[in-house]
Amino acid sequence: MNPRHTKRGVVGYSRTTFTFVAILAISLVCAGQTEVSADRIMESARALQKSAKRAGDLQPDAKRYCNPGPPRIDASDLEDAISSRLLKNHSWVPAHIRASSMWYVSFVAVDLISELDSVGSHCAIAGNYSVDAARLFQDYSSVWLRFENSITEFWKLAVLQTQWEEGQNLEVLVRGERDSSFELKNQLQAVLLGASAIKRTVDEADRFDREYLKRSDCLPCDLPSDTYPGLSELISRIEQGPDRHFLFAVEMANAFLDASTAEMVVEARGNACRKRAGEKRKARKAAQEIQDAHFRLARSIVEFEPLITRQAEWEESILQESALGEEH
Repeated sequence: MNPRHTKRGVVGYSRTTFTFVAILAISLVCAGQTEVSADRIMESARALQKSAKRAGDLQPDAKRYCNPGPPRIDASDLEDAISSRLLKNHSWVPAHIRASSMWYVSFVAVDLISELDSVGSHCAIAGNYSVDAARLFQDYSSVWLRFENSITEFWKLAVLQTQWEEGQNLEVLVRGERDSSFELKNQLQAVLLGASAIKRTVDEADRFDREYLKRSDCLPCDLPSDTYPGLSELISRIEQGPDRHFLFAVEMANAFLDASTAEMVVEARGNACRKRAGEKRKARKAAQEIQDAHFRLARSIVEFEPLITRQAEWEESILQESALGEEH
């Protein structure tokens, strides 16, 4: 099974989550260029594993009371990603862990939490008719929040590691992009298409959500302002100067974080309608339509994720070639 092909469901989000994402976005600008120790990375990765195990412990009851269907990804997929990408020979911690490996692991974790979202949404629906399912929905919401916080902390370290790799070797990377203009042009085009697809689905979902919240019987939904500068600026820079633009994984990560925030906003709005789906027909219809819009947004984000890993891997290959050249 390829974890990149998993789908994303819907669960409620708290304002605490938006705070964590905001802190992470700020770290892109304010953090210093310092290598993150391998021990610190592994400590954060183990927190991810612990959160995944908590979610897995709820699976038997979810299968019994919520009928979510067979899981597409589970904690073992995250464990395999951590073992193969972060550890040397699947067993010991290396002296340096690459940013590209961290991004890969983070996206597997995102796919896993999306599976958790899906199960939670089944329990939310079943909770209208079952006390046990309603209890499980609350349990899943609690586990989800802890898992999201763990992912956010790991993202923060991935951003710092990417900044360190790029900041220490800026001239080498720019020279490498000039020498690899064909590869850069293809990557720029892929990134532009991916980021533009996300922006279109964000705008679509935003208009759709606001219209439904105005005219349906959904609960009020207090959310942050819908401004996503990282995403918009990445698109604008590539469109305005594709022949002069140098692409870096960290600015792609910034756009990805904006997209993830947008996804949370859409999901929170859907949850505002779903909480009244059992008693209000308009709210039930709105919840379904918003969930469909959310799925289209999530799919565009999932398609963008590998581009970040690819860019980070390319940058690391350029740095490795440069280091070998200096040795000789």
